[in-house]
Amino acid sequence: MASPALSAALGTESGTTLTTAGWTNGVVGSIGTWHQVQAPGSAFAIGDSSQGGRTSIGSQAFNVIPGAHTNADQGYARAFFVLDNGALSEGQSLSFDISFLFNNGTKGFTLERVGGGAGSDLFTVWQDWGDPVVALGTLLGAPTTILDNGYQQALTLNVTQLAGAIRISVLNNGSSIFSETFTTDETIGQIQFFAGNIDPTEEHNAASQSIYANNITVATEP
Repeated sequence: MASPALSAALGTESGTTLTTAGWTNGVVGSIGTWHQVQAPGSAFAIGDSSQGGRTSIGSQAFNVIPGAHTNADQGYARAFFVLDNGALSEGQSLSFDISFLFNNGTKGFTLERVGGGAGSDLFTVWQDWGDPVVALGTLLGAPTTILDNGYQQALTLNVTQLAGAIRISVLNNGSSIFSETFTTDETIGQIQFFAGNIDPTEEHNAASQSIYANNITVATEP
């Protein structure tokens, strides 16, 4: 994103704007609305993102906690952040921070088209167990490794809605690990944060095995 001097911030959603008691399905934030899909044993909270020794993205961050599973389709916790007005407008940029603990389960985020639903994944970043961090989705096509070892790391996502295109970059510790502009008529309407596929013999329903998101910001570029 452009520096603050070159962009007009429209709003920022962070864990500090909500209390744990207010982290409920359908809660309205400053620039969008949160929705939750909760599997058995999963949970949602606002807490310290440094859990498990990972890189911190704030002492009060949104926390998606998976439950145990008996097969790969169970135990997922999903949180959707639906943008105000339903989508990014041309010239608007979206950014957020996300941190994982990568030694157990499947965790990540997806940028989805307006309305969401099946097949709406435009761009996804995920990591499965000890595998590398991978980008995939409709815009990208073939999966692409963007980080060989994401254990305890934090990433920053920057995306700008352009005329007939979407520009996406992903940073790790301030360094770009992915950057591409996609020619498309698609429009980003929401973000899905997900965590699940935790080994039932491992610790589950625990903040240390979850995914954290914070500092969701929408700005207008000059």
